[in-house]
Amino acid sequence: TTAPPSSSTTTTRQGVIRSWDGLPLLRYSRYESEFDQIRALGKGGFGSVFLAINVLDKREYAVKKISIRCHASKFTQKLQRVLREVKILALLDHPNIVRYYTAWLEQDTTTTTNNNNNNNKK
Repeated sequence: TTAPPSSSTTTTRQGVIRSWDGLPLLRYSRYESEFDQIRALGKGGFGSVFLAINVLDKREYAVKKISIRCHASKFTQKLQRVLREVKILALLDHPNIVRYYTAWLEQDTTTTTNNNNNNNKK
C-alpha cells in the first residue's frame, strides 16, 4: 500500500514504524526482505497475486499485493474495504479455498522514491 497522508510515527523495539488509524505501517518492505518473487499468478479487482518463496522456510506462497493509490480523502474508505476482505479471508476454512496466513501494511517505497524524484525535478 502507499503511505497515507496523515500517518503518525511510533518507536518500537524493532525501530520506527508509522501508523494509520492505529494500524502499523512498516517503513521497510517486508515482502522484499522475506520473499523471493517468482512470477505473477493473476490479477483481480483488488490487486495482483504472485508466486513467491519465503526465504526462511523455503515454502511457496501465493502473495496478494494490494496497492491503495487514491486521493487522501478516499484513502481511509479504500483501506477499510481491503481490511474487510482480510478479515473475511481469515475466517474461511475450507479444503477448496486457499488458506490465509497473514497480512501487513507497508509503504510502497517505489512510489515514494518516484514521487521524491519527480518533486526534485520541478
